[in-house]
Amino acid sequence: MRSKPSWNDVILTINPSVQSSKLKRIEDPKLQDELLRFDEHQLVKKYKFGILYCKSNQKKEEEMFGNGNFNIKIKNKSKIKKLINFQIK
Repeated sequence: MRSKPSWNDVILTINPSVQSSKLKRIEDPKLQDELLRFDEHQLVKKYKFGILYCKSNQKKEEEMFGNGNFNIKIKNKSKIKKLINFQIK
């Protein structure tokens, strides 16, 4: 059985130039909530548009963005193609 990688290994895989000796682990239970709040209130400077598949019981965007593999039947594909190809000038 393979062991889990250390946080140091994960960080160095993401960015090898990080000096792991300068990092400090923070074990504040409120930190996750604060980071989520910060993420939700960031100002967006660029926009992307697309089609998001939402199942009937999904209410939160995290649930919707988590839909990976799905198979739906689309009655009028040409209307969707027109929406996807629409450009804002």
